[in-house]
Amino acid sequence: MAFPFHVYFVAEFVLPALTRRERKLLLPGIFGSFVLFPGRVLVAYLWILPSTVGFFYKDAHTVGLKIMWTWDAYFSFSSWLCFGFGLLCELPVIIILLGLLGIVSFPFLSRTRPFGYTIIFILAAIIAPTPDPLTFVALSIPIVALYEICIWVVWFIDRRRRRAAEAATKNLTD
Repeated sequence: MAFPFHVYFVAEFVLPALTRRERKLLLPGIFGSFVLFPGRVLVAYLWILPSTVGFFYKDAHTVGLKIMWTWDAYFSFSSWLCFGFGLLCELPVIIILLGLLGIVSFPFLSRTRPFGYTIIFILAAIIAPTPDPLTFVALSIPIVALYEICIWVVWFIDRRRRRAAEAATKNLTD
């Protein structure tokens, strides 16, 4: 729950070193992280966590085991799962900010798309190391979709930047 505040404090530390343009771009990113992170944590807590714990209980029951979770183990598992879901949802904010700053471009993102998908699937498997396919799919597929949307948003940013440069060049020649 404190992650958005950590983002705010890091931004407060970094803001004095940024230019006016970079600050203007960073503030919507901070707002996006304040919205996306708690939203995804809430989805993980209300939907993914109960289904994952239910899967563990059903799987253990079919084998004949009795699950005896300690409070410490349950809290550790649930906080890791919720934090991981929320953190992966910050991916769009980071990619769009990098695109706005000109650090990544559409050709770069489209060329490295398979690597991005692979990294997303690996991170999903690390965050939710359960044999439950529902948890893995519920984590990885929306993040892949957000990643794909980010690639096309960066395409739009690049196109807008290219058109502005062409218009500036045309104005200079006129």
